Amino acid sequence: MTVSSMTRSKVATSFAQVVLPVDFSPRSWRVLSLATRMAHAFGVPRHVLHVDTSSPWLDEGSHAMVVGNGPAGGRVKVDVVAARSAADGIVSLLDQEQSLLVMSTRGHNVATELVTGSTADGVLHRWHGPMLLAGPRYQISPVPFRRVVLCLDPEFSGMPTALAEDVQALATAFDLPIEVLAIMDRGPEADYHSILRQNLRLEEATEALSADERVVRLVRLTGTHPGRDITQYVEAKTGTLVALTTHARPPLARVLFGSTAMAVIRHVTSPVLVRRFPTR
Repeated sequence: MTVSSMTRSKVATSFAQVVLPVDFSPRSWRVLSLATRMAHAFGVPRHVLHVDTSSPWLDEGSHAMVVGNGPAGGRVKVDVVAARSAADGIVSLLDQEQSLLVMSTRGHNVATELVTGSTADGVLHRWHGPMLLAGPRYQISPVPFRRVVLCLDPEFSGMPTALAEDVQALATAFDLPIEVLAIMDRGPEADYHSILRQNLRLEEATEALSADERVVRLVRLTGTHPGRDITQYVEAKTGTLVALTTHARPPLARVLFGSTAMAVIRHVTSPVLVRRFPTR
């Protein structure tokens, strides 16, 4: 299914749970409030998860522990699962669940990722569900969410319906307007017919998102570097939730083709909702 197949009826899609993986570092704990906020908005459980990659007991299932000195001194229940890698352990608890995964990520550049790897990237390669990522510049917003910005490639031939439904679910839960943002490359190779096709696709997508008479605004900007242009647009607006798809290319492929999603995650202070394109 593509976004054009959506109807104007109310989207019933929500989430069954919010999952927050932590490695007990301050970086991983910094999104606890974001995960809690999402769980409250959707009225679903929030599960804090730790993957023990050093345990020899890989077949013992999951256990629970209570952290007595969590963020702000509070007590936090943490589910512990043993797995060979953090990504494996996280995905094992997401299977068969309509989960929203909230994660903090270092936003490695490609060179660093080739050496150290990335848990968020490992999950993206194994799971097609929604991930709300907080990059290295993420800041807890002092204001409520004010908008959802859905970033679309004007050349897209069919964005997965799932991301559009996620955006509508977020907009409904937080009572937010939606902005559809497209970076239009008006370079010398752009001809009239291709621009017309792009505009028709974007307008169709915007119309499909306008369920329940929700405010949906199409924003078209001219640019040649989508990651940078999206970042500049988002950073000029406080209280923003960003959403976009990713190909989840391996590091070497990103050297050749780049990654708009990772460029945005690495530089924005807002949380970024990503879904990978389905495998065809």
